Amino acid sequence: MDSNSQRFWLWSRPADWVVAEGCAIVPRDAAHGGVEEVLSLASELGLPPMIDGASRLASAETELAMLPLLRDRFGTYARWDPRPTPEGPGGSLMGFGAFPGEVPRYATTAPGAPTAMALDADDRIVFAFADRVELFDPRDRHEPVRLELPPLFTPQAAACDARGGRWLLDRNNRRLARLAGTPFPERGDVVRDAGTFRPQPENADDARLELLPEDLLDPALRPVALAASPLGRLAVISWGPDGELHLNVFDGLARKDAILEGAEYAHAIAWLDESDIALRVSDLAEALVYAADAPGPQKPLGRRYPSADAAAGGFVASQDWPPHLPLVRPQDVPDAPDDATFSRALVPLSWRGFAATGTAQGHTIDTQSLDLVWHRVYVEAVIPPGCGVLVELRATDDETFSGAWWPHWFGDASASQADLPAGIPRAAWLACPSELPHHASLLGCAPQANRVGLFGALVQRAGMQLRELRGRRLQTRVTLFGNGRATPQIAALRVWGDRFSYLRRYLPELYRDDPVYDRTAGGDATRHDFLERFIGLFESLLTPLEDQIAEARVLTSPSSTPPDALDWLARWTGERFPSRLPTAQKRAWLANAPLLRRLRGTRGGLALALDIATDGAVSLGRIIVLEDFRLRRTLATLLGIDLERSDDPLLPGLVISGNSFVGDTLTLGDADDALARAEFLALFGEKIDSEAERETVASVYERTAHRATILVHEGLDEDLIAMVRNLAEEIAPAHVLVKVMAAREPFMVGIASLVGVDSWLRAPIPLQVARVDQSGIGRGDRISGGGALDWRLDDSSGLVAFDGAPRAHLDAAPIGDPGGNLLLDGRRSEPPPDGVIARWRFTRLSAPE
Repeated sequence: MDSNSQRFWLWSRPADWVVAEGCAIVPRDAAHGGVEEVLSLASELGLPPMIDGASRLASAETELAMLPLLRDRFGTYARWDPRPTPEGPGGSLMGFGAFPGEVPRYATTAPGAPTAMALDADDRIVFAFADRVELFDPRDRHEPVRLELPPLFTPQAAACDARGGRWLLDRNNRRLARLAGTPFPERGDVVRDAGTFRPQPENADDARLELLPEDLLDPALRPVALAASPLGRLAVISWGPDGELHLNVFDGLARKDAILEGAEYAHAIAWLDESDIALRVSDLAEALVYAADAPGPQKPLGRRYPSADAAAGGFVASQDWPPHLPLVRPQDVPDAPDDATFSRALVPLSWRGFAATGTAQGHTIDTQSLDLVWHRVYVEAVIPPGCGVLVELRATDDETFSGAWWPHWFGDASASQADLPAGIPRAAWLACPSELPHHASLLGCAPQANRVGLFGALVQRAGMQLRELRGRRLQTRVTLFGNGRATPQIAALRVWGDRFSYLRRYLPELYRDDPVYDRTAGGDATRHDFLERFIGLFESLLTPLEDQIAEARVLTSPSSTPPDALDWLARWTGERFPSRLPTAQKRAWLANAPLLRRLRGTRGGLALALDIATDGAVSLGRIIVLEDFRLRRTLATLLGIDLERSDDPLLPGLVISGNSFVGDTLTLGDADDALARAEFLALFGEKIDSEAERETVASVYERTAHRATILVHEGLDEDLIAMVRNLAEEIAPAHVLVKVMAAREPFMVGIASLVGVDSWLRAPIPLQVARVDQSGIGRGDRISGGGALDWRLDDSSGLVAFDGAPRAHLDAAPIGDPGGNLLLDGRRSEPPPDGVIARWRFTRLSAPE
């Protein structure tokens, strides 16, 4: 309510709108503040370019049978070579990409070529065969695992997410399965005593195939491909009649269904992120992208993802999001040039497409006031060049609406695709962020003249003699107009009433014309009506000024005063903000100023100041303020634990002396350490019996008096730690020495934790790959084996400059039978430049003496 007692009604939430075709509720750009979702034109793709001479159905069947390229986290690749070898009658996996040429990576001894391949989050490769599934570890943590298939299940497609999930699809039997579990690493050097207790089975979560419920997929459709998102969501596409494409998205066993228009006979699917999926269609020169969670029939989103340079087939099987497109067919890899690029990420052009028009209707308002005169309409919006917004209003005192819609135009007049009626009110752009006094814009971004910000218009009935719009109930309808490349975005729509009329309040009755004219008569406005609207120009300037004066109290509240007025408000109370304090923390500092004044100079005051400055890090236990005397420990002798670390304040290495206890009375410690015994008995005895004990206690507290330590646990960024140091220096009392130290361990039961003093609980820190000059041995980071698909990247010999001389490399399988045949493989040998290996000569050397 403003200073003239006018009320307003707001449409800003998604639930406030019923969107029709061409309109959508979309999330805002993450860089903006304000509301999270806005009313916008729907993203829409024009006719995608076609590939000449391609037959969609015939090509789709062919490309479904193609195996994908594999791409690992190192950027090397692998393909399945179907040519039989002595090691693999069904072919072998060939690695490439690190150096010119390709090398063998894996071959299965069983017959047959795989029908699908995928790379999981832990660098293992899943191979699906007609009669089995194999799990191969390029990092050699365990031998290849071979699993038999369940009855009536033959996988032809596979996908892996970023959380360890592995999924398989049987197109013919319309079944899904999950490859669960993890094989134990091989530990060949471990010899266990026969009497040692061992679990049965040894690995309770061994690799296994688990069939998912049979009714997950529609039996009337033909599933053709699947994809897994980083967070483990599963998407399956299926062909219906005439190739109609159906999308199933699974969150666990819950399923969402949609029909994807324009993607008939799509043969490959991949997740762009957690909200959108991409499809490849054999006769299109670009990938089609759809929203994963939108119900009902969907059109492609209006961003173009060109794929004309991509090779036939699906997407590259990798742990990359967005996915990669193959640029070379697997069978063409041996003939590719040395500097070939084998894949690229699926990225959009800067071009975007939107529907030309779209309509949304707001929820109906019942004001409970008969014959209410509607005053002004305001819109907070982004209106790009060539775009516009038509806001239509109608009001009535009856239960049902039957009258005409009255239009109001916002934006470029040229954007309207229909002739606007003569005299239609056109909104003006306002420089203020909101007509509400001292309020920020719901758009959350800087205003831009005539394009971004607040737009307002006087509510009118264009073409009528009396142009006031009256009625208890109000309906709103918004039509957005775009240019195909851009869209208006509406964050909020507000309509004000009952009109505060200067004419009726301040001028004689002879200027009023209510009883004289018919309110339903059309034509030019009466002179009295014109005067009403003309005086409204002055009201539009004076009312905001009156509102700002009436709401001046907002400026004196820390929670609502503008950011640039916070320092001015702080000076009213004699406060001075610490340096580098963000705006939100400045507001909290002012709100707690009385309590900070009362606690100044105390440990509680320092803790409160740090808690405000760090947005609750002290309350959460991430920062702990301690007086140094509380850091003394009574644990100095812990068997098997190194307590000599002096670089970590949560280990007793900083403590001069102490003791360990077993039970209530037994003390373990050095009996000859008289000082430690005296300190312990003096500090923790029931009473002080002598002057010597009193002096001992005094000496302990003297060493720790007027000193405080701020423990900052791991996980806080460097800027925040620097702010903590500066804040401690600024607000700590002059006679107190304060130091800031980093603490590694959050909680060490029975070793170094003083519960409620210096310990906290947190989620485990994810393991990372060990980094030079950053990781500590035994501190959680791990050294990960190579496991590149092109093993030459892991072999140091491949990094040595080639001097031109030929090199021989022999590989041999382990000898099973001393009297049997020995198979030698020399394919890793390197010929001289521009040469070839014409023949092999093996020389048997005598055993060394």
